[in-house]
Amino acid sequence: MTLLAAGASSLRVKVKPVGEGTISLQAADAGGAAVVSVGSLMLRPVAVDQLSASKSAESLFGVTWSPIPTTPADISDVEVFEPETSSPYAAAVETLAKLQTSESPVLAVVTRGDLAGAAVRGLVRSAQSENPDRYVLIDLEPGVDVGSVLPDVIGSGGRR
Repeated sequence: MTLLAAGASSLRVKVKPVGEGTISLQAADAGGAAVVSVGSLMLRPVAVDQLSASKSAESLFGVTWSPIPTTPADISDVEVFEPETSSPYAAAVETLAKLQTSESPVLAVVTRGDLAGAAVRGLVRSAQSENPDRYVLIDLEPGVDVGSVLPDVIGSGGRR
């Protein structure tokens, strides 16, 4: 391995196979200047228990959830829609029909994290790009009542 520069905030990486389970790696910064060169890097399988044993409380990276301040909103003009099928195709067709025919000023589309919901989320995001204030996407865990979160979701001003 040869370190050619330091301090790059982003990298473009070229990975090339050079043998059985072995790769070479070249990385350049956004301006195209070489940053690091790795002539040969051997890849080996790792058991799951080895990964959990290496976890450290002193990790450099982590996920921190920050609450979004909300003011519960008036939801009297919000129409809530949740597809009634688990088929991705049927859910997308049903949702498209609702997006095209709803006369409500705000349509909240509810998904539940399944495959049908993935198709619906993509469709609603496309509709949001054309009418950002009209469509709200709410992805809930199964069993969560949309009525318990709707005022806060609408009050947060978020689209998702």
